[in-house]
Amino acid sequence: MSPNPQRSEEWFALRKDKLTTGTFGTALGFWKGSRRPELWQEKVFASEAQIMEANNAMAWGTLKEAVAVEQYKKITGDEVSSMGFAVHLKQSCYWLGASPDGVLGILEVNCPYNKGKPEAGLPWLRMPFYYMPQVQGQMEIMDCE
Repeated sequence: MSPNPQRSEEWFALRKDKLTTGTFGTALGFWKGSRRPELWQEKVFASEAQIMEANNAMAWGTLKEAVAVEQYKKITGDEVSSMGFAVHLKQSCYWLGASPDGVLGILEVNCPYNKGKPEAGLPWLRMPFYYMPQVQGQMEIMDCE
């Protein structure tokens, strides 16, 4: 595990050549359209500038995820540690990485941008299926049951 904070230059450098759990759903084809080939291009051919460029959706998530983690802690009373980036412990899987939003087992928070209208989003009754690969991947990389 890396002690470098999420979204720091070091964090971006560590994950640039890894398939990260946040992209597992895309890699498996859970999204419609051309996102899967775009992910391939991004991972294989992306420049440093492209890797560090934050888009509106990522900025929204960064802003709101911290608020959501604090709310989770307030509601549950659980302590949540933060971490940077973790790479799979098995040498054969070194190309897989994860950045959980919190560590207590794992905590993954998603604050969707909702197609440019984030304020119109409502809490889910159930986690959408396309986030399952991300959560299961984090559990594997963090060695959680």
